[in-house]
Amino acid sequence: MGVDWSSNDIAESHLQAAGLDAFACLVIDATLCNHSRGGDAVTIATPHGTPISLHSCDGQVVADGIIALDRPKQFKSVNVTITRTVITISKIHIPSYLVGASLLASKTPEPISSFATSLPFNMLESFHHLRTRNPALTNPIVSNSDVVGSGELESNLPPPVFIPSERDPSDNDGDTMVDSDNLVSCMKEPYNMVLEVEDQALDRAVTDPDSQERWSSAFEWLRMPTSVRSRVLADPWHIMNLIKIPATHGLRSVFSHALRDAIFLIDASDRKVVEDVLATHGIAFDDMLRRNLGWVLHRVRRIIPPAEVLYPQVKGVLEMFGPLLNAATQKPLFNAAAEGKALHVLEAVHCGWVSDVPGVALYYATGKDKDGLVKYRCVRGTNKNEGGFHQKAIRWFGPFQASIELTVSIMRDMVLKHNLMVGTANQTGKPYRSHFDIWIKNKISALGDEVCGLLVSPPAGYGVGSNSWVNGNNYARSEEYFGILPVMELDWYEMVPYVVEHSTDQKTRHDHLARLQGTLVAVLPVCTETERSLFSLMCHAQAVDGKEPDWVEFARLWSRHADGRTIFYKLPEHLSVYYKTWLERHNESNSVSDIAQDFKHIKSLLQ
Repeated sequence: MGVDWSSNDIAESHLQAAGLDAFACLVIDATLCNHSRGGDAVTIATPHGTPISLHSCDGQVVADGIIALDRPKQFKSVNVTITRTVITISKIHIPSYLVGASLLASKTPEPISSFATSLPFNMLESFHHLRTRNPALTNPIVSNSDVVGSGELESNLPPPVFIPSERDPSDNDGDTMVDSDNLVSCMKEPYNMVLEVEDQALDRAVTDPDSQERWSSAFEWLRMPTSVRSRVLADPWHIMNLIKIPATHGLRSVFSHALRDAIFLIDASDRKVVEDVLATHGIAFDDMLRRNLGWVLHRVRRIIPPAEVLYPQVKGVLEMFGPLLNAATQKPLFNAAAEGKALHVLEAVHCGWVSDVPGVALYYATGKDKDGLVKYRCVRGTNKNEGGFHQKAIRWFGPFQASIELTVSIMRDMVLKHNLMVGTANQTGKPYRSHFDIWIKNKISALGDEVCGLLVSPPAGYGVGSNSWVNGNNYARSEEYFGILPVMELDWYEMVPYVVEHSTDQKTRHDHLARLQGTLVAVLPVCTETERSLFSLMCHAQAVDGKEPDWVEFARLWSRHADGRTIFYKLPEHLSVYYKTWLERHNESNSVSDIAQDFKHIKSLLQ
């Protein structure tokens, strides 16, 4: 029997089915739009004017255009062979893609963007990099990320995958919570009585009248902003840690938990799913929060709401706890310094600098437990993530007496492996399982591209595909530096550029550092006895009414004395920092000189 859709009385099951039908169409459309449409291979028989896309070796769409309307025998002094054709580019998607040396008269690879002085433009390309394109379809935006936002439906969650954690097994962050799939074992963990103790502490708390009066008017000047808020946000952990509370205050723990719960709100849909699972085991959601907070937080997403919602919540917590007195000392929770910090926190909240940016997903699905609950990994900035890489670097180095050459090499090796492992996991949702010699992988990719016409299929992990190796040699190098940065504006400080012969002839020290910095002599802090003597002499000569010298001019004069053996180049910052140390030593020297005669007299009496 058909359904009368014009009726006002339609069964809920029919409405749900209709909604799912529409939703399925949207999902199919989104999947097709995001699916790489390689099109048909382009050959010498492909008609002129056919819309095409230029693809890189790893399948990324580099540019769009058409087969050129004419086919000359030569294009810019390069032969147009039977494996090549002239194309007209109308749109570039990856400006850093390098056009092969064999296709250019200069025989040097150049970025495709260097030819785009105006669009469209013609260029020569090999057939095996071209695919036909349907101009009616938008260009694919392929995303291999399994990122999920806090507002997405559960049906949008990706398949369960394992993403390696940056946490080292040896790390001990004081978290005694156990994350186990066995709910019974989780409930057997020592019962956390913090919340009960907090409730009792609040019941007995007394308010400081003077502090409460200050807090009642402290927020009157704040008004909700109407302009677009910044996308550069404050880290939530540092925001909460900004307000320093005495460790002995009885309400310290209560306030910390209340502020945390005011900032982080549990996603309602995730909470409902977890509640349903816990109910089957006879466990209440709030009980599990008390007994094993870590177990819950691995299975729910938390959001920091917009300022309009977050501001009154945080304000209420600060107003409530600020004036409360400690039972032992009878002092309020917030002293004068804490009150000032709390106002800064509230200002950041009301400006929208703490709230999550709309549309930016902060959680990755890392798999499911035995009860079917999705387990998440949060990528929101925290103190653990901030210190994780630094601690890993310390363990990587071992001893701290490595030379500059070894230090730079170790750091580059560490960053390479870190980027491959963490980057692959974040982008594809799968762990990186291969060696770390990317130069060999790039060479294999290049060889596979050269003989692609002779292969039935490319080697595993290479060629066109969402998980194929991206040959970095096919793209222009980044202008970013890692490690020792070159010194800019050498002329400004009267520094001379690096010359190889100078270090050989003059036997200068720290030549490797000077080469990386691009200077004739290495740039170092004040570190030798000769430099300390020169600094003292120049400070006395430059001193004017006790004021600090002009450090830029000081650096210029210093550069004239640098020889690369006992005196090295200095930046103004080096000189300014050492000036404080010099003042302390100078004061100590003057003090000793003042009592020199008295010291000699006392020494003679003691003999």
